[in-house]
Amino acid sequence: MTDATDGTDVADLALADPDLSLDSIPEGRVLKAQFIEMFGTWFSSDFRPLLRRVHAAGGEPQLLVNDLAALMSHVADSIVVDVAERDLEVDPDADDPDADDPDPGDAG
Repeated sequence: MTDATDGTDVADLALADPDLSLDSIPEGRVLKAQFIEMFGTWFSSDFRPLLRRVHAAGGEPQLLVNDLAALMSHVADSIVVDVAERDLEVDPDADDPDADDPDPGDAG
């Protein structure tokens, strides 16, 4: 991966694991695109300028990059553990506005 201050567009970066299931379903592709757009916007507008300010002040921007990577890894690990430990019995129609009424006899 290139240095975060070199102007690399975050949206052009490849995911580390090409076998991720995000690309296997439409919802995953939408989620991936939304995340890359949101993260890329934040990275370009907030993080990259911060790295430049730290560098200009004689600091070490690489330490911030390393700490951000560690934070993201920790968050990812927390998400995986959280999902793995939950009972994932989910009503598949819960978020579907086109799903049939569970009690068609109830006209209330």
